[in-house]
Amino acid sequence: MLLVTDQLGVPGELEASFLLGFSANIFLLVLTFFLFGYVLLLYGIRSGAVYGILTALLLFVHNILANVLESINNGLLSSFIEHFPFYFYPVMVGSNPLSPLQYAIGCLTLIVLFMVVLKKSEKMEV
Repeated sequence: MLLVTDQLGVPGELEASFLLGFSANIFLLVLTFFLFGYVLLLYGIRSGAVYGILTALLLFVHNILANVLESINNGLLSSFIEHFPFYFYPVMVGSNPLSPLQYAIGCLTLIVLFMVVLKKSEKMEV
């Protein structure tokens, strides 16, 4: 496998920046999808539907947005799609570090989801 990837031009070097970015990407991805699924459960959506929604976000929404991205000529809209968390998470999490703006958007998404969970959870009784 390493010979094939070397022939394709992938250097295969594991530098500290790649490992740090990879770890941060995985943390953002897992926590974002967990909180999003938990928000859906808090709003009364059944677990099977939550599983279907999360699967669709990971597998299909990115492909739909990639097709839309190729067909539009509007730079502002294409920039918005490229920085949409459910577009860049499935694509870039395992491959390379995100841009600083994408990290900021990911952290902001986490904060918003966490605030929604806290707000909705305080109305629930255990």
